Amino acid sequence: MMICPRCKSEYRDGFTTCADCYGPLVAAPEPGPEPPEAAHEDGDLVPVFESSEPSLILMAKSVLEGAGIAFGTRGDGVADMFGLGRFPARMNLVTGPVVFEVARRSATRAAALLADLRAGSEREVLLVNRSMPPGTIIPELAYPDVREAAAWLCRAFGFRERLRIANHRVQLTLEDASIVAIEAPPDQAGDAPLATHGVMVRIADAQAHHDRAEAAGARITSPPTDTPFGERQYSALDPAGHRWTFSESIEDVDPGDWGGEVVES
Repeated sequence: MMICPRCKSEYRDGFTTCADCYGPLVAAPEPGPEPPEAAHEDGDLVPVFESSEPSLILMAKSVLEGAGIAFGTRGDGVADMFGLGRFPARMNLVTGPVVFEVARRSATRAAALLADLRAGSEREVLLVNRSMPPGTIIPELAYPDVREAAAWLCRAFGFRERLRIANHRVQLTLEDASIVAIEAPPDQAGDAPLATHGVMVRIADAQAHHDRAEAAGARITSPPTDTPFGERQYSALDPAGHRWTFSESIEDVDPGDWGGEVVES
């Protein structure tokens, strides 16, 4: 490319004289490395990453700084400022996640650099709900007498009762794991594989998960449904007839609001 040093007009290779000032053209200099831009120089900021996990936030800052990409954040430090901290599930319900923003011209590059971190953040962030037991995979075991079974599990295996739901469900914990003692559904009482056990799995998006399972041939026994205890759940059977319940936390609900009885202090 050729350029006029006087009026800065640009011309394709092969031209030698400026059509405006008739001065001689010179070769345009090769572009050097792009200097780090000011994140707010054009006021057009684009979000490229968000997380409430402190380690991922620090890694995102390190990645962007190392690449020379200026960035701004929203929500960073607010939790600590007010002494709110971050919840165990890595989501602060009061302040929300920290959002990273960069100038639009750097958004594609920044997003590519942060792709792995973003995938890890999406996998790990689950809303905290006091009505749900801790853990991602939660076995559900059926017993003729739920209260009696829960007492025996505590006595024999060292579980602790966490939450009682009338006489048909009891949440129990052992260290960082959970199970739920349940009463067998009446319509499954005669089918041993379905009546005696099931697996509950906490997920981030019940509707999307349901659609994927249905497309893969899972037999849906209950579509995604919002519950009074802050969960959106659906149930399905796998090819062997095992019962699976997938649960998305959509709000943090006090168990007392829907009839749960908190047991552990």
